[in-house]
Amino acid sequence: MAADNYTSVRDGLHATVATVTGIKAVLDYEPSAIDIHPLAWILLDSFERAGAPAGQIGRRVRFMVRVAAPVQDSKAAEDELIAIAMMVGDAVERNKQFSGAITKGIAVPPDGRAGWINMGATKVRVVDTFVSAYVKYDF
Repeated sequence: MAADNYTSVRDGLHATVATVTGIKAVLDYEPSAIDIHPLAWILLDSFERAGAPAGQIGRRVRFMVRVAAPVQDSKAAEDELIAIAMMVGDAVERNKQFSGAITKGIAVPPDGRAGWINMGATKVRVVDTFVSAYVKYDF
């Protein structure tokens, strides 16, 4: 049985991302439209049973934190999302156990990518930050 479950780790990441200045809301699902922006949502990206740091046996759970803003002014959207993406990484770096949501493990500093998506007829600029959490199994 794992010490930390998917939901508690995701909720801890959610609370961490919610501290980032500028993000108006954080969702645990992909919205069908963006009514407020910038908006963030957190989705499971991947998971695996793995050797955790310090040689422990556990699992790695990787989440995608997507921050999005509809493009009305390309320059303004770009500047806003780049600043927020850096702050998401900084927030994870400062809170690697998500305020206790990870009790036996640690989140590692994120990596990311940027792109464009369409939501209906709206062109949306996105920055995806990938956060991996390593959690230890209790046997």
